[in-house]
Amino acid sequence: GSSIGLLYISFLSGVIDGIIGDFTSTSSTTSDVTVEGNKSNNINMLRKTKAKEDADRQKSLMERQANSKRKREQERKGLVIDQAIYYVEDGDRLDVTTQIQF
Repeated sequence: GSSIGLLYISFLSGVIDGIIGDFTSTSSTTSDVTVEGNKSNNINMLRKTKAKEDADRQKSLMERQANSKRKREQERKGLVIDQAIYYVEDGDRLDVTTQIQF
């Protein structure tokens, strides 16, 4: 019962934190802009873009099952996640509704 639910929530939290960590990871640079610094910025931007694409792909794989669970929960008047937004320090917002309902 509740221990399985707690385990499930912990698992989801870990998955979402991993996705968001990949999406928001950046490294700091010095105030002196150098060619090496620009390469580093470009690499970080590519990593962030790839992480976002990976997260979008994972979300699309979850959607069918999440919708099925949402419908089942609605029918039995259970837990339905209407909206879940994850905010990160740099101002980015991520909609994690599907992942939470999954």
